[in-house]
Amino acid sequence: MLNPLKWTPLRGAPVFFVFFFSVLFLFPFPSFASKTTDFFAKNFEFNVMRSLGDAKYNTRTSEVIAEFLKKRNPRLGEKKAREYAKYITDAGEEFGVDPFLVASILVKESTANWKAQSSRGAYGLMQIHWKAHKKSIRKAFGAIQTLEDLLEPQNNIRVGTYLFANHIRHFEDDADRALDRYLGAPRTSYKKTILDFYKSMSGRYLKRERSL
Repeated sequence: MLNPLKWTPLRGAPVFFVFFFSVLFLFPFPSFASKTTDFFAKNFEFNVMRSLGDAKYNTRTSEVIAEFLKKRNPRLGEKKAREYAKYITDAGEEFGVDPFLVASILVKESTANWKAQSSRGAYGLMQIHWKAHKKSIRKAFGAIQTLEDLLEPQNNIRVGTYLFANHIRHFEDDADRALDRYLGAPRTSYKKTILDFYKSMSGRYLKRERSL
């Protein structure tokens, strides 16, 4: 009778390796299986908008953004929606960021509520971490020296767009990685929601442009 505790290399090894490699290929380790998903780099609307250059910063862009802001936050009102949309378009042009991407971040972060505040110390429409960024903000924006200054909608949108633009440049135009940095961690659900918002606005904009 064979001793069950005794391993025989000539008989055990082939069976063991067959089993091991079967498991390896059927159930790969996360480090091998996982990869970064390019939501924006592969998106049709995003690439079309990118090809427009500075032409995308116009009143029609602002109109589409205002409509989307009202849809996501019905309590915002027509006047505020138009003001925020203009701030978004202007900030996008100032820092070279797609305004629909800025608007998508804003809606995801605060649902267009300028009083929004998180338990992690993020404030305003773009959910800016004041303690983490106040030195660089004060240096870049002479008129923004206090938290109260930062909460003002136009200031908050400009600062958020400025920070995101820096991430875009750092990651060489990779919007997905820039969004990871803006959030502070890679999160697929975050990027997917922002892309859904983006496609809603950019799709409507491009449809209107084709009809003109």
